[in-house]
Amino acid sequence: MIAKKNPRYNLEGKRIVIFSLGLLTTTAAALAAFTYQSPLESELEKQRIQPIAVDYVIEEAEPIIEKQDDVVHERQEQQNDDSSSDDITDPSDLPSDDISIVDNKKKDLIAKVNPPGGTKNLGIKKIERGEIIPWPTKDAAFVGGYGAMQEFIVRKQNYPQDAIELGIQGTVYVNFVVEKDGSISNITIEKSISPSLDREAKRIVQNFPSWIPGEVDAEPVRTRVLLPIKFVLE
Repeated sequence: MIAKKNPRYNLEGKRIVIFSLGLLTTTAAALAAFTYQSPLESELEKQRIQPIAVDYVIEEAEPIIEKQDDVVHERQEQQNDDSSSDDITDPSDLPSDDISIVDNKKKDLIAKVNPPGGTKNLGIKKIERGEIIPWPTKDAAFVGGYGAMQEFIVRKQNYPQDAIELGIQGTVYVNFVVEKDGSISNITIEKSISPSLDREAKRIVQNFPSWIPGEVDAEPVRTRVLLPIKFVLE
């Protein structure tokens, strides 16, 4: 005999419903487990979020009242200052003894400005007669300027034959003094190339016309000049 299933007790048709109920129950149990709090924790949470009442008290500032006594005191001090400034005695009203003291101070000041020894005691150096001034206020200059001087040198220059044969060329530096009257003196060779070129450079300088002398405070003085003279073979 084969047993037959009773359609009233067939659970296959209710499988989806049973599965949904089981899933819902499991989810609810897990959520309850995560959100569970003990009674102590619940009480602490309530106290933490409880609002705190704060009372604000606004105090009114006292109005600034200027005391009349202070104002009167300041006015009295100003009047005292004005009266003290009026009490300054004019130097012309001083007694004769004070006037003599002022006169003595003036004499001492004049003696300092104009000492008995003249400018010697003031540290001002006088230019000695015949002294060569290295840094004059106005330098000595060739009449007509630098261009005229170069034309004169080229026109007067005679290239030595031995220097031409040996192919010697270069610049000779000549040192000389321009006197107060513009004449040339104390000619020396500062930088030499060859004896013949040195002699020719000195000869050119000796034939210079009178220069414009250097000056210190608009007075002519003796000055030293260092002049380069070029010798170039063509």
